[in-house]
Amino acid sequence: MENETNYDGQTWGDIARHHKDLQGMSMANLAKDAGVSYPTLIKYLNNERTLPRDTSVVYRIADALGIDPKILIEPMVLAATKGNGGDMSAEDRAFLKESIKRELERRAESGDTIKANEPNVVIEYTEATSEGDQDRKAVATWTVPEAIIADLVGPCGFWRIQDDSMSPTLTKGAKVFVDFGHVRPSPDGIYLINDGFGPALKRVERVGRTWHVSSDKGRVETDAIDLTAEESGYKVLGKAIYTLNLL
Repeated sequence: MENETNYDGQTWGDIARHHKDLQGMSMANLAKDAGVSYPTLIKYLNNERTLPRDTSVVYRIADALGIDPKILIEPMVLAATKGNGGDMSAEDRAFLKESIKRELERRAESGDTIKANEPNVVIEYTEATSEGDQDRKAVATWTVPEAIIADLVGPCGFWRIQDDSMSPTLTKGAKVFVDFGHVRPSPDGIYLINDGFGPALKRVERVGRTWHVSSDKGRVETDAIDLTAEESGYKVLGKAIYTLNLL
């Protein structure tokens, strides 16, 4: 796979077209190999349509060209998020919001590596190299400004861990992406909780009609609490989506 060429300022369509021409591949053959309709591929490679409605399209085009999908994905995302999203059309903004949210949720569920390097978030996309999803390899990376993700995904933000009460799961100084719109304690997981002494990340587990709130370090656990009752003194501020380890 070719990865060393400088593509500064080029769109992902420009880059794909460049590699198509280098290989002497016709538009029709590329469309067939990538599983993309001919009219749609022309719009992508002529920059008439900037964002595919299905991100797998980019991977299929890269695979058909024999190039690393990273060199198509990064310019697509960086161009779309330029100027804090202000230059994006409403349609592209809506797509990117849903696309990033879907990919972030998928990364969180699969436990893939996600790192932060302020002011950008670098998301490493990986795929399984063996059955059982145990061994994985990075196949692409997206670099997106923190503010863009928080703005596009919705009422989300980054919370820096102040202590080691959740170690070894969460380490002091790491950052956690929190969905502040998720204020019901379901499903079980790690939530940002205000217990009257200030916000802190805690593990929440449902037991019948109540919940146990605990710290992972030493497994310190509260008695059963009704987190939905105002008189409990506890308030759920949001759900942790994933951890960001500072580079």
